[in-house]
Amino acid sequence: MTRRLDARPEVFTFGLILHEMLCGQHAFGPGTRDQIKTAIRTKAPHPLRPKVPTDLAEIVKRCLEKAPERRFQSIREVVDALTEGSKAHVGRNHPL
Repeated sequence: MTRRLDARPEVFTFGLILHEMLCGQHAFGPGTRDQIKTAIRTKAPHPLRPKVPTDLAEIVKRCLEKAPERRFQSIREVVDALTEGSKAHVGRNHPL
């Protein structure tokens, strides 16, 4: 079986970075490398802090979807979603 290369693994990685920036911990850790790899395949990510705006939490959740077809298809789509979300929050203060 040949797999088509695309940006979805990078979208997942970006979601991991966003999650860690928002929570201060790995979305599937702590643990050893093997424990984290297993958690990524079998468990849901740790929940985000309650103060994270809902639209941002949804973006992170979609980036971290296990099924690649349910993730954003490109970083451009993620940027567009982040831009739209930030426009909705202009003038609001959301301390994390």
